[in-house]
Amino acid sequence: MGERIRALRHLKGISQVDLGEALGVTFQQVQKYERGRNRLSINMFITVCKALGAHPMELIGSYFPDDPEHGSTDRLLEKLKEAEERIQQIRRIIG
Repeated sequence: MGERIRALRHLKGISQVDLGEALGVTFQQVQKYERGRNRLSINMFITVCKALGAHPMELIGSYFPDDPEHGSTDRLLEKLKEAEERIQQIRRIIG
């Protein structure tokens, strides 16, 4: 769940600080959610969805493979990981 929150946050260009402000928590708490150190209550889950402008199934859709409309977050995560690898390669080249 945390990886999906992080991927959607990155996709929308929202910082942890900004998301934390929208949720009424610190950016450290957002980090804990994203790393899976703290679990989300259902109320906080709904608040996260609203803050990210995401349908709840965008975050949990891949757990239900028969939902083709909202089950694309695994592909989003793969693309995010690929992009982060490319960024690291560029940083190594730039030095």
